[in-house]
Amino acid sequence: MKRLLRSACLLLAACLAPSAFAQTWPSKPIRLVLQFPPGGSTDSVARILAQSMSATLGQPVLVENRPAADGAIAGDFVARAEPDGHTFFLASNTPMMQVPLLKKNPPYDPVKSFAPAKVAPEIVQRLNRELNAAMQRPDVRERISALGFELVGSSPDEMAVFLQEQLLVWGKAFRDAGMTPE
Repeated sequence: MKRLLRSACLLLAACLAPSAFAQTWPSKPIRLVLQFPPGGSTDSVARILAQSMSATLGQPVLVENRPAADGAIAGDFVARAEPDGHTFFLASNTPMMQVPLLKKNPPYDPVKSFAPAKVAPEIVQRLNRELNAAMQRPDVRERISALGFELVGSSPDEMAVFLQEQLLVWGKAFRDAGMTPE
């Protein structure tokens, strides 16, 4: 069974937000940027989660597909987004591990560019709470399970540790296989 790892495929906050702003967040639609084209199973999962979170956040959560270049286009777009806490990246392993480890000049750093520490803690906590709550709703779990995915929630700190561990594991595997950045 496919697994959406750690808060639905490495969902990572990617924008700065001043602390006072966190009190009124979200103040406009939230953009959930996805590395895959519309219509696939990951797009369906994103849309199921977005629909559920829209209801509880009081703002639309819009799925924005930016496929191509192993997810680097989507990752770069989110890393450069306006720092207002309304743009996030729903990413798989490819843009978070392979792009940074196998490209000579990756357009972003998977740890620094998407670090929850850059976002007001209140926003990170609320987004994490809402995402984990959405993943626990029976209707959401049923719809996503029917697509062959298993949801696994986590905290932002657990996600950061997981990402750093995976970068070390994949980096070693690529080096052991003789793979070098191109």
